[in-house]
Amino acid sequence: MWKPINNFINGEKRYILNLSGGKDSVALLLKAIDDNLKIDEVACFLCDWDYDSIRLNLDKCEKICKKNNILFTRLKPKKDFDYLAFDEKRVDEDGNPKLERGFCGIGAGRWGTGIKMALLDKNNKGKIPITGLAFDEQKRLERNNNIKKINWLVDWKMTEAEALEYCRKKGFKWLEKSRNGLYVDLYDIMDRTGCYCCGLSSLKTFYAIWKYLPSYWNKIIERQQKTTMKINTRLDAFELEEKFENHESGKKLSSALKKCTNIPKYYSEEEYKEIMGINKGVSSGYNRQT
Repeated sequence: MWKPINNFINGEKRYILNLSGGKDSVALLLKAIDDNLKIDEVACFLCDWDYDSIRLNLDKCEKICKKNNILFTRLKPKKDFDYLAFDEKRVDEDGNPKLERGFCGIGAGRWGTGIKMALLDKNNKGKIPITGLAFDEQKRLERNNNIKKINWLVDWKMTEAEALEYCRKKGFKWLEKSRNGLYVDLYDIMDRTGCYCCGLSSLKTFYAIWKYLPSYWNKIIERQQKTTMKINTRLDAFELEEKFENHESGKKLSSALKKCTNIPKYYSEEEYKEIMGINKGVSSGYNRQT
C-alpha cells in the first residue's frame, strides 16, 4: 500500500500539490488519488476575500487527504486582506505617506498574489511542486514554462471543461446563495473563482456577482466606499452597478453583457448541504487505490 514519507528518506524528495480550491486543482487532486500517484502534502492559501464555497470545498479536500494519509497545510497571511488593502498606513523609504494598496491588481499591482505566492514558495522549498494548469491554458503554460513544476493535467491532456466535469462527477460543486434564496454553482455564472473582489476580474464576473450573489456584491460596495481607487480598470463599483442596472432595464444595453445569457441551475437548501458536505463526512469512495 502507498504510504507518504514524513521527511527526506535516502534523498527522496517530497511531492507537494498546490491547491487553490478551484476546478482545475481539485480535479488534479482527485484524479491523482484515483491514479495512485505520489503526493506527500497538499498546500492551500486562504484569505478573507475567498468565496465560502472555496472554503467548504477545501474542507472536503482536507478530509479526503486525511483518509489517504496526505498532509494538508493551510497557509494564511499574517494580516487580513481588508487591513492590507485599505487600513494599513504605509510610507515610502523617505517616510512619506503612500496610497493604500486598494483592490488587488489595480492599486499596488497584484500584491495579494505576491503574498500568496511567497507563502506557497516558502512552503514548497525543498519539495517538488505539482501545479494545476489545464491542458488548454496555453498562455499561462507559456509563462510558467521555465518553472520546475510537475503538471499532471497537461500530461493527461485534461482541459478546463474536462476538469470541471471530473469534479462534478466526483460530487464537487461551488454553490453560493443566490438572490432568490436558492443556490447556484459559480461555474454556471462565471469562468473563474478567484477572490470575489479581485480587480482583475472580468466584466462578466462582476456582472454575475451583481446579478446573482448580492451578499458578495454588498461586500464589494462596502470596500469601494473605503477607497477612491476603482475596482475595475475603468469603473468603480458604483459605476459598474449603474452599468448593470441600465443593461438589465434596457435603458443602455452593453454589447459585452449580451453574451452573459447563461441561465444557471438552482439548488435547494437541502441539496446545498448535501453537495457541500455540511454536517456530514466524505464518501470512502475517495480512498486511494492500492
